[in-house]
Amino acid sequence: MVLRLLLLALVFGKAYYFSGVLEVSLLFKNVGSSPIFIHGFRVLHTDFIVWFNTSLEPGEFAWFNFSINFSPIEVLSVDVMTSGVPSQYS
Repeated sequence: MVLRLLLLALVFGKAYYFSGVLEVSLLFKNVGSSPIFIHGFRVLHTDFIVWFNTSLEPGEFAWFNFSINFSPIEVLSVDVMTSGVPSQYS
């Protein structure tokens, strides 16, 4: 439920405030024709970063699971950092 609210916040550009633990699962799949390097996941406007440091060959996929502990935190959008260049999803 909390993750669903987070996704709504990202889609509709609204800020939601949470307190507690957020369990996050991300699935990355390289649908391109070249290898990519995933550096991490960052919650913007915070110091929270999860570093993946993994590469994916074309067609490969990987799951990442982690917990965010906060009290409280404002989640506005997220960055997926690939090849050193953040790609913002908001």
